[in-house]
Amino acid sequence: VDRRSYSLSADLHATNGSIGDALRDIPSVDVDPQGNISVRGNADVTIMVDGQPSALFKGQSRAAALQSLPADQYERVEVITHPSAAFKPDGTGGIINLITTKSRHRKPTATISVSANNAGWRKAAISGTYASGGLSFTANGGYSRYTSQTDQQTTETLIDPGSVASAAVATISQARSKSFYAHGGGSADDDVDANTRLSANVDSGAFAGKHTLFGSYRSSATSGVLAQDYNN
Repeated sequence: VDRRSYSLSADLHATNGSIGDALRDIPSVDVDPQGNISVRGNADVTIMVDGQPSALFKGQSRAAALQSLPADQYERVEVITHPSAAFKPDGTGGIINLITTKSRHRKPTATISVSANNAGWRKAAISGTYASGGLSFTANGGYSRYTSQTDQQTTETLIDPGSVASAAVATISQARSKSFYAHGGGSADDDVDANTRLSANVDSGAFAGKHTLFGSYRSSATSGVLAQDYNN
């Protein structure tokens, strides 16, 4: 046994949250508020979908995808904490395999979710399913936006050894961050017979980020080497 499997059917976060929210409830898996994932403290994690690599969960877009993709697209999660060389020859800290929900609803369904918090997250997602006979279709889309601001101020007294003059100096710094992620995708399954299923899926995503730093230096001195006043 090289993996543990966890059902999402009874998870409240899987009903109205993102897949990142649901993964926080999985033992040995941690997802921080920025969407960074680790298994047993190791951040070298590979995320797969139905046993295959997914471009959505690679690179810079992975954290945003975890925070925006609705969890109800997946029926269970497999966690492999000690993957063999069959998965990756040079090793990895762990593998998370997301098993998609194979919906067979006879009536079309649609789910819309909107969420926000005081930490700066704004998220919205929509998904839908349709089935007829052996054919089933799913589609989803959404976006997430995150903004944050950190302010810091220090005050100190500096002394010029040459003139023994002193000055009160205030240093202020401000960091602002904005990130935006949008995605969309769809899949289709065709049960040709009891032993044969044809599947196709397409996913697309876009990510943008902006980080701004501002600083100021203010001295009470009006002359000498301590008299400095500038922004950067």
